[in-house]
Amino acid sequence: SMTSYQSVLSAQSCDDVSVPPPVPSKTDSHPDHPESGSQMRTHVKRLHALLELAETESNYVKDVDVLIHVYFKLLPTVPYLAEDPSRLRTVIRNGPQLLELHRDLDARLQRIIQLQRLNDASLSALVRAQSPGHQEAIALLAEAFIDFAPRFQISCEFCSKHKEALELIDAVEHRPEWETYQARASDAVGSRDAASRKRLQFRDFFIKPIQRVCLYPILMQTIQRYTAPDAAVRLGEAMACMRRITSDVNAASAERHARVLSDMIVSRMEPSLELSPSFLPSLGNCRMTGNLGVLYHHSTWAPLTWPLTTKYFGCVLFADFVMLFRVRNSQTYVARYWCPRAGAGMAFGACRSPL
Repeated sequence: SMTSYQSVLSAQSCDDVSVPPPVPSKTDSHPDHPESGSQMRTHVKRLHALLELAETESNYVKDVDVLIHVYFKLLPTVPYLAEDPSRLRTVIRNGPQLLELHRDLDARLQRIIQLQRLNDASLSALVRAQSPGHQEAIALLAEAFIDFAPRFQISCEFCSKHKEALELIDAVEHRPEWETYQARASDAVGSRDAASRKRLQFRDFFIKPIQRVCLYPILMQTIQRYTAPDAAVRLGEAMACMRRITSDVNAASAERHARVLSDMIVSRMEPSLELSPSFLPSLGNCRMTGNLGVLYHHSTWAPLTWPLTTKYFGCVLFADFVMLFRVRNSQTYVARYWCPRAGAGMAFGACRSPL
């Protein structure tokens, strides 16, 4: 579970702020503590990085809205997907919940930007960058991501099943029905959004949730680069939260891939008296699979003669078990050898290479 962090603001949170802090006048050119040109450029770069994070979040919410309410909504019109409800569920996943999360986050970020007057066009970028509200906005932004971090766990479900969803899209996109679907969806996008989004295709929107979750630490790092160390502590905590989310997403994706692969191997294994139907599923997820070339040698009974006779097996490595199998056909495997990993060992030949 995500660690809960104590709020850095004891007097008020961003939701409680009702009166924006005073902002220097656009014509105020004589601050009490003049800053060097490099310091002013640093503040402006930090402002631009802060606004970039908020602006890209708003654009991302619009893209996910199109994905959910246009492309996903029209998926039942594709016969290949509609004929099996599980296919639709695999493609859509928890997309609506993901959209709700980012809408809430975008609303929080936009309130911070507006209340601190960081997007006030009547003020120059330099004035906004030097305003007290700019520094306050960084603390509030960090607090927002720390608060939302537990909700980002829903990204694990969406991202971990992306490969399965993509395989379904690969299977259907070469059918004529997919071209009809793309044209209908593109027209729907054009009727509700800018022409720039109309030029995008399904895959352009489909990959955005996967890309976005990895971008937050990068965008925050840019803000941190232009922030004094003593003022960036809370921002560093927010970055750590989002890095953990990225790590959790990667772990969930790897776990899901191993589960799907294990289920496929078990379903293709030919039943036998030695291996009960319940035994293989009890082994858990496979850790590694591949081809294994086996060469048996005995100085008397099986001397090495040319050409060498090598048998090839499929090899599955579970957490505590090793299995070799022969491939009878593309859909059927026959188990040949198996043993607990505790009973497997490694020997070295004269050349010291593992045998």
